[in-house]
Amino acid sequence: MNKIFQDKLFEDFRTKCGKVCLGRYVLVRKIGSGSFGDVYLSRDTKTDLPCAVKVERKSLKYEETLSKEHQMYLRLNNQVGFARVYDFGEEEGFRWISLELLGSSLYDLRKRCRNCLSLKTVLMLADQLLARIESFHQEGFIHRDIKPANMMMGLWGRSALRLYLADLGLATPYIDLATGVHIDFKPSGLAGTMTYCSINAMKHFSQSRRDDLESIGYNLICMAQGKLPWENHDNGSSPKAVRKILALKQSITAEELCKDLPKCFLDYMVYAKGLEFNEQPDYAMLRRLFRAEFRDAGFEYDFHYDWIARSRCDKIVKSKKYLGRRRS
Repeated sequence: MNKIFQDKLFEDFRTKCGKVCLGRYVLVRKIGSGSFGDVYLSRDTKTDLPCAVKVERKSLKYEETLSKEHQMYLRLNNQVGFARVYDFGEEEGFRWISLELLGSSLYDLRKRCRNCLSLKTVLMLADQLLARIESFHQEGFIHRDIKPANMMMGLWGRSALRLYLADLGLATPYIDLATGVHIDFKPSGLAGTMTYCSINAMKHFSQSRRDDLESIGYNLICMAQGKLPWENHDNGSSPKAVRKILALKQSITAEELCKDLPKCFLDYMVYAKGLEFNEQPDYAMLRRLFRAEFRDAGFEYDFHYDWIARSRCDKIVKSKKYLGRRRS
């Protein structure tokens, strides 16, 4: 299809807010952008419930991105901490997928908390994030773009206290899904966000489970400290920025990176960076690291995050009326 015609179709789609499109959805407003498309707050006219509709332009370069993402969501549809998928379709010039509507991202929630979260909140998030990535890896995929903008809280009832892992646009299998054979370590294109991706990813090598874990470590340290040492140099994905960030990541030791943080953060980073390319991570052990610190600090696992007022949190926890009850 002619690219100019494609662009016009996609632009026409963006002007349809407030109108029924795709046969059943009313687009309310744009709420985000992913690697390959836009996300709209929408209303499903068949159920009269809100949802999120993600739309991508068809192109030869990214021909199967959203359809692959749809297949991953289908595999994860009974997993805690992943949005339910409702529908998928194609129109002339674009593809779309409708998903369970989630709440705020950790990127936005951190900004409410002046970019630095309390140790209690970080430890509760660490426990859930490791559970999410274990579930995802068990399905044979790696995420490759773990960052605060792709970690979201639920929206309804008790799900508002639950962490979700979102935006699977850059996810890819780390095993042959038919044979179960692990992929080979070889040169690859750069995928991920410079601030949080692993050192090997920045060196343009293929990623595996260890790279997701290293990325999670950077995220947790950033949440606890408010900033990573190389964030001032994160200027998009220019070659100069990539070289500068890579040099800093390689030169800063784990001890320096985790300075003033509990030892569990250092132990986590040492373990994640020490994994072999095709090695099975010990997720349970990693969760125990953070849970032990949580227990030793005398915290109560009450889901009272920094951004939630105590009275509201208690009300949600005690409520019996909430959506998504089967996904506790």
